[in-house]
Amino acid sequence: MTEGFKLKGISLENVLRFLGKSRKKLWLKISLKNGKEGNIWLKDGVVLHAVLNDLSGIQALSALLNAEYRDVMVFKDFVETISRSIDKPLDEALEDALNFSKLTSKERAKLKKGGSEMLDDILKKLKTEIPYCLGVGVFHINEGLMVGAVTDLPNYDHDVAGAAYSTMMSSIKKALSIRGEGIYVNIKDVLVETDDKYLYVRVLGNTNYAVVAAMSKEGNLGYLRAMLKKTEPELIKALP
Repeated sequence: MTEGFKLKGISLENVLRFLGKSRKKLWLKISLKNGKEGNIWLKDGVVLHAVLNDLSGIQALSALLNAEYRDVMVFKDFVETISRSIDKPLDEALEDALNFSKLTSKERAKLKKGGSEMLDDILKKLKTEIPYCLGVGVFHINEGLMVGAVTDLPNYDHDVAGAAYSTMMSSIKKALSIRGEGIYVNIKDVLVETDDKYLYVRVLGNTNYAVVAAMSKEGNLGYLRAMLKKTEPELIKALP
């Protein structure tokens, strides 16, 4: 680990604004009073990435700005292989993060109303066009809410499924995270294989949503993945 220095007694927002003036690579390890730890990476006045437990990007930056912290360790270098979940100038990233709680309240209200007719139509089309597809849906990764689904599976509970998929993504992210050198993994897709089925999850761009599809092994996995990739722009446009 590179040499660093410690800051405390100043709001994290002011710490970032001060350090953001530096045109250097900076890695901040934030120790919170509740015992948790967050990380923020800056380069040339740009916020590249932020993480706090299962959160990443603007959501993690927002949570860190609103939390009480003990101290901030600032390191003057970091490994360049970190993800770029934010990649915005400091002022813009801070504005997005400070407004995040308002945005999520609106988003949560939309989620409770369910998906759009456009989303439902896309999912029905996917279900029809993918041979041996048992079901396809879209869920919010952090909220654990299914916003649309079409399935042949009996006794399928959308609410339970959404929560289960969200928990699965969170658990995988924890397993893949490498602590100590600022390297964190952003999940792009996940494949689960059982004796007779495939379950494939694909994160939709830079959103907090993912599409999930179940298919029997009689189907073609490559075709399934290609169809979901091809339809991704349409799904993103149809999100709540």
